[in-house]
Amino acid sequence: MNLYSKPLRIFIDLLALMLAYGGAYLFHYESGIFSVNHRGEFISAALFLSTSWVIVFAVFGHYAGTFALGWIAHAKRVALAVSIGGLTLFWLTFEAENPLPPGRFVLVVYGIGIILLVASGRAVMYYFQQARWKSGKGLARTAIVGHGRWADILAEEFSSRPESGHSYVGMIRLPGDTGKLPSPVLGDMNELETILPKNRIECVVLAWEHGHTEEVLQGIMACNHAQVQVQVCPDLRDEAASWARLQTRDDLPLFVVKSDFHPNWERLLKRAVGGTNA
Repeated sequence: MNLYSKPLRIFIDLLALMLAYGGAYLFHYESGIFSVNHRGEFISAALFLSTSWVIVFAVFGHYAGTFALGWIAHAKRVALAVSIGGLTLFWLTFEAENPLPPGRFVLVVYGIGIILLVASGRAVMYYFQQARWKSGKGLARTAIVGHGRWADILAEEFSSRPESGHSYVGMIRLPGDTGKLPSPVLGDMNELETILPKNRIECVVLAWEHGHTEEVLQGIMACNHAQVQVQVCPDLRDEAASWARLQTRDDLPLFVVKSDFHPNWERLLKRAVGGTNA
C-alpha cells in the first residue's frame, strides 16, 4: 500500500479540514469573545467547506502527483491556496454596512488552522512513508536508462538508500552505447516495451547528460503507454520539458515526468475556473 496515494491524501486532508473547522467553530461559539445569539449548523457546514477546500487544492495541483514533501514545503503550498480561497470567502461574506465585524476574525483562525493541520497531516504521511521505505516496504522497482555520471550516482543511490523509494533492478542501455554500465544490464532502450513488463518495472529514470532528445521522448512515450512512472535527471530537464510536465521531489535530484498529470475531472474543473490545461 502506498501511504502517499491520492485517495489517502484526500481523506487525510478532509480529516484535517474538519478539525480546522471544528477549532474555528469552538473558538466562535465557546471562547466567550463573540456575542452569539444562536449556533450555526456544524456537520453540514463542515462537510461543505471541507469538500470545497479539497476542490481548491485539486485546482492548485496538490493531488496531481505522488510527491513526498516535508512540513514547510506543504505549509507553503497550502498557504498559497488558502490565501486565495480565504480572500474569496471574505468577499463572498462581505457586507458594506459592516465590513469588519468581530466574527470575521474567525476566518483568520480558520485559515491558520487549515494551514497548520493540513500541512501536518501531509507531513505525517510523508514521514510514515519514509519509515516504510527504510524498512524495505513499498519500494518502486526501478530501472535506469542511460550512462555516465548520473547513471552511476543513481544506481548507487537506489541500491544503498531505500528511503529514496526505489528498489534498483538494473540498467537499460542507450542505442549505440558501448560504455561500461553498472550491473545488471536489462537490455537495450529499443526493447523498452518488452523489458518493462518482463521485469515488473514500476519506475524508469532517464539518466544521461544533455542530448538524445529523441531517446527522451521515446522513453517517456513507452513508459506512459505501459503506465510506468518516468523520472529524469536535471541535465535532461530541457529535453523533457519541451514535451511533458515536470514536478520535483525534495529528497531526490530528479524530475518526475508525465504527459498528463491530471484526470479528466481535474482538467475540466481547471478549465471551468479559468485555469490552464494540465
